[in-house]
Amino acid sequence: AKPACSRGANLMSEFIYDGIRSREKKILLQKVHDSILPGIQSRTTELPGRCGVIYQGYRLGVREIKIDIAFICSNRKELRMRIFEAAAWLDPGKGPRQLILPDIPDKAVNAVLSGTTEFERIAYVGMGTLTFLCPDPFFYAIDGQHYLFSDIERGQELILNNPGTYPETPVIILRNNDQSPENLCPNPGFEVDTSGWVFQATGASSGSLTRDTTEKFAGAASGRLQKNNTTSDIPRCYFTITGYQAGHEYSFRARVKSQVNNGLTVYAEEETTKWQYPQVSETMLSGTAGSWNELTGKVIPTDSGGTVYLFFEAREVQSYSSWIDEVELLTDEPNVVITPGLHLGDKTLIYNGNLYTDDELVLDLNRWTAKLNGNNVLSDIEGDFFELSPGDNSLVFLAEGGKAEIETTVYGRWL
Repeated sequence: AKPACSRGANLMSEFIYDGIRSREKKILLQKVHDSILPGIQSRTTELPGRCGVIYQGYRLGVREIKIDIAFICSNRKELRMRIFEAAAWLDPGKGPRQLILPDIPDKAVNAVLSGTTEFERIAYVGMGTLTFLCPDPFFYAIDGQHYLFSDIERGQELILNNPGTYPETPVIILRNNDQSPENLCPNPGFEVDTSGWVFQATGASSGSLTRDTTEKFAGAASGRLQKNNTTSDIPRCYFTITGYQAGHEYSFRARVKSQVNNGLTVYAEEETTKWQYPQVSETMLSGTAGSWNELTGKVIPTDSGGTVYLFFEAREVQSYSSWIDEVELLTDEPNVVITPGLHLGDKTLIYNGNLYTDDELVLDLNRWTAKLNGNNVLSDIEGDFFELSPGDNSLVFLAEGGKAEIETTVYGRWL
C-alpha cells in the first residue's frame, strides 16, 4: 500500500515539543484528544452495616493526550527518513519534556511519549496517533511571573501571586549575597606560607611558628605555634594593622586548636601614638583540647595613628602545640542571615542554620527538598512545606538576624 502522506505545504495546526515545532519535522497536527480532567482516583472507606461509603477526597492521576498526525512527504523513502527524525525527537528515553498544544499556546504540560503510540501504523501509512503520558497532570504558564526581593529583613511581607486555578509549589531561593567586608588579617589561613605573621619568644621562652599541612580547619594548611619551654615564659605569634578608625568595632573570628585546654590566649593590644599599650579586645581562650573551636570578639582601637597587635600566646606551663586557621579581622560586621524561614498562613518553614556570604538555600516546595550550595540540608529544616493558593499569597520572612535576597518564579497551575 502506498503511504497516505500529505504532499503540500498546508499550514495546518502544529504542536511544540521540547522547544521544536512539529512542522519542522514535517509533521502536521490533525486533531488533539485531551480530557477535561486527568484521571481522578477517589478515596473511600466502607463501614460495616452501613450502605455506601465515606468519601475521603481524591487524588489526581496522570493525564493522557492523544494527537492525530500526518507526515508531509512524497514517497515511502522520504517517509522513512521523516520517521527516523521524529523517533529521535520524541525519544521517551529523554524523559518528560514540555508539550505546547495549539489551542492553549501560552501554557505547557510536561509529557513523554507513551508505549501505546501506533508506531506500526504510522510507519506504514504515514499517519496515526501519538499518545503522550503526563506524569504531572497540570498545565503551567510558559512565561512565569519572576519575583526578586532584595535586602529583606525579619518580619517583612512578600506578596506572590498564583495566576492559576490550582495551588502551586514553586522553588524558592534564599541568598546572602552581601559583599564580604575586607579582612585585615594579611594571611588568614597560612595557605602558602607564614608571611604577614611574626613569631616572638618573650622572656626565656622558645618555640616556632610554622605552616602545617597535617592539621587544618579548612583549606590546605594552618599555622602551628610550638612552645618548647616548660616554664611560664610565653612564646607567641601575631599580626598587626594600622590605618584604622578609632572607636570603630572590628569583628574578629578565628579557628583554633590546642593540645591542652585553653592552650592559646588571644587578645588585641594597641600601641598608641603616646606609647601607651591598652588592651582593645576581650581575652579569648582556645577552649577544649584536641578540637577546633571558634573564637569571636570585637576589637575597638582608641588611636587612629597607632598600631594594633593581634596576639596568640602559649601561656600554659608545659611544652605543646597549638594551631591557628581561618583568621578574620573585618572592617565591618558581616551580614549573617540567622535561621531564615518563611511563614504562610498556618505553616512555617525554617532552616536551622545560618547563611553566610554567597550562601544559597534552595527550597523546592514540590519535591520537599532543601539544598544549601548544592548540599542536602533537609535534616536541618523544621516545619511544613506549603503551597501557594490561587491569587495573592502573603509570605512573611523570618530570621533571627541579617538581610536576605529571595527569588522565585510562579507559573500557575491549571487542570
